[in-house]
Amino acid sequence: MSFGFLGIQFGWGLQMANMSAIYEYLGARRPILALAPDDYEVAHLVRDAGAGVAIEATETERLEQYLESSYQAFAAGAEEQVGDGDIRVYERQYQAGLLAEMLNDLRVRRR
Repeated sequence: MSFGFLGIQFGWGLQMANMSAIYEYLGARRPILALAPDDYEVAHLVRDAGAGVAIEATETERLEQYLESSYQAFAAGAEEQVGDGDIRVYERQYQAGLLAEMLNDLRVRRR
C-alpha cells in the first residue's frame, strides 16, 4: 500500500504548506491521500485530477474504512489506480504559458 502524499492540514495557514509535493505525485500518477477539509485547495486539486481521495481528519470512520479497503486491495495484489484526469494544467510549462499570455495582454493594453 503506497500513497503519494499524506497531508494533515488543520489551519488556514497550512493550506498551501505541502502543495509542491502534491504536484510531484500528480506527475508520477501515484494515489494521493490528503487529510484536509473539502473546501481546502488540496482537496479540490485531488478530486479534480482524479488522483486520490481527500478526507477531513475528523472523519475517523471514513478514514479507517478507506485505509482498510486500500490495505485489502494491496494485500490482494491490486494497487489503487489513479484516475486519468487531465493534469496538464498543473505542469510548469502550461502554467508558464498562461503567465506569458497574461503578461502579453498587459503589454498590449498599455499601448
